[in-house]
Amino acid sequence: MAAELIGVCGGLIDQEQAVMVVPLVMLIDWYRGRRLALWALFGFVALNFLVLRQALTGSHLAAGILASPGELKLRLIAIAQVLVTDVRILFWPYDLHYYRSTDILTASPWWWVPVILAGVLLFES
Repeated sequence: MAAELIGVCGGLIDQEQAVMVVPLVMLIDWYRGRRLALWALFGFVALNFLVLRQALTGSHLAAGILASPGELKLRLIAIAQVLVTDVRILFWPYDLHYYRSTDILTASPWWWVPVILAGVLLFES
């Protein structure tokens, strides 16, 4: 439990996309019927991260989404591309540099295919 919490906190410090780990862990644990008590802890960490981020940057979490719903759609599509890229870096580390940016305008819904396949394999094991 402590290692998982440290991993989530480290991921949040490293990349904001790591906040997606919380709902993924919740989904996997719900499916397997275990460790449901950790949901509140991971949610608490993620919520504190978002509040701290808002306080430090001055950006409101919902203002950008409400101002441009089209951008929200592009960002949701790009989540799969970020997940695939991060897993690729873990298993095949090339093109490593300090700055990695995802162009949400070029993201394709087809990035969700490997993510869904990986999810099916994960849930079937």
